[in-house]
Amino acid sequence: MFTLLAFSFVLVSYSQTRIAIKGGFNYSSAKVSYNAIAQPVTAVPGAGIGLLFKTSFDGPLHFSPYVQLNTRGYVVKPLSGNYTKIKNSIAYLDIVPALSLDFGKEDKSFVFSVGPVLSFTKLGNEKKTDTNQVSSSGKMKFGFGDYSWVDLGAATSIGIHFKKTFIEAVYYYGLANINNNSEFDGINIRNRMLSIGFGYYLK
Repeated sequence: MFTLLAFSFVLVSYSQTRIAIKGGFNYSSAKVSYNAIAQPVTAVPGAGIGLLFKTSFDGPLHFSPYVQLNTRGYVVKPLSGNYTKIKNSIAYLDIVPALSLDFGKEDKSFVFSVGPVLSFTKLGNEKKTDTNQVSSSGKMKFGFGDYSWVDLGAATSIGIHFKKTFIEAVYYYGLANINNNSEFDGINIRNRMLSIGFGYYLK
């Protein structure tokens, strides 16, 4: 509901809203535990692209929501079980009703932003390597008893914005377990992502 209200506000104040296209590259990982025992995890590269809407409130405070398609994933090497390596790659649609603080002038400002992230997915690939070093891959299953099609987290960013362009670094911290079967298998997976992005103001 909050997200719908936020974007409604953007539409109402359209004439005062700046719009930018943004994208970049990321490295994502996850905090993975099996029955509360942390598992070794390595990061994987990904990318993202989206739209930023920016409306001034008062002084340096801005409402800066964005919608972005990001790929997130990880490689986990279980300490026990039937598999020695599991690699997941998931495409998420992130909705971020962020607030930002802008320090400087319109032609050059330092920007800090923070906000909750609500993510949706139905697309993902999984590659598993068993103890005999035999690999198999296929589409990930989302729903009850499988991976969650919703992720919840928080994002914070710092960047330098010029009159028409900007560069930023964003860190995503997953707050939700994306494994819907944790009650039975004890697996807890929480996404993490660090990205470097560039943007261009269309308006």
